[in-house]
Amino acid sequence: MPKFFAMCVLVGAIGCNGSTAPLVSTPAGNYVLRAVDSKPVPTQETAGDSILTGGAVLYENGSYAINWLAPSLYFNQREVIAAKDTGTWALAQGQLSFTSSSGGSWTGVFANGSLTVQLTQDTWTFVKP
Repeated sequence: MPKFFAMCVLVGAIGCNGSTAPLVSTPAGNYVLRAVDSKPVPTQETAGDSILTGGAVLYENGSYAINWLAPSLYFNQREVIAAKDTGTWALAQGQLSFTSSSGGSWTGVFANGSLTVQLTQDTWTFVKP
């Protein structure tokens, strides 16, 4: 009987999928931009300039900040510019919705520590570091 009890405790601790890692129930956290349109950064967007690097923070209070670096041509010189978008996010039935402070909106999906955001014609994939 003690062997059976020990086995039950062990199975309970490991769980059904063999992992003791806690399930992540919220997308809140820090992310690093890994891909744009399934191509690793730095890369060219489908509809726009290149993206050199980027990141995102989804705060517990429902606000977000997404930033990225992109090359641009100013005064006939190639410069790297920093861009940022802020606003609010909400999660409902596995779907994320983002509302930008500038008035835009888009959707996203959070799964397995990865955040995929559909920004107009481009799909940006962020992962937790």
